[in-house]
Amino acid sequence: MTRTVLLAPIATLTVVAILVGCGPSAAPPAATPTTAARPTTAAPTAPAASPTTPTTPTAASPTAAPASPSPAGNAQNGQAIYNTNCNACHPGGKQGVGPAVIGVADQQITSIVRSGKGAMPAFGPDKISDQQMQDLLAYIHTLR
Repeated sequence: MTRTVLLAPIATLTVVAILVGCGPSAAPPAATPTTAARPTTAAPTAPAASPTTPTTPTAASPTAAPASPSPAGNAQNGQAIYNTNCNACHPGGKQGVGPAVIGVADQQITSIVRSGKGAMPAFGPDKISDQQMQDLLAYIHTLR
């Protein structure tokens, strides 16, 4: 009986500790800020719909891209440049580690090549000259 008397307070403390640990959880208060954050997120979503309408002029950018399907470059030279500098990560220009370049405007390709993006290193004019860039763009146009 002495053991029971000694174990009763330990058992009681264990139950109390479990109840305290499980009792007041932070989930309900967190749910309230999350609920408050959702309307805040919904409000920016509505303004995002408004820029979608101005995005329609961006459709004019693809119109600009076909306007330059004949860059002043040599596609055959561009293929050699592509194979040397690009093909390891962008095999065939259609798949690979990086995104496909098909359908991307020349200005965007040039900007990404010159400054790099993500894991892609920059290829400045000391690596790929302006004429080589034109040749590269001419080759990329043959892939489209």
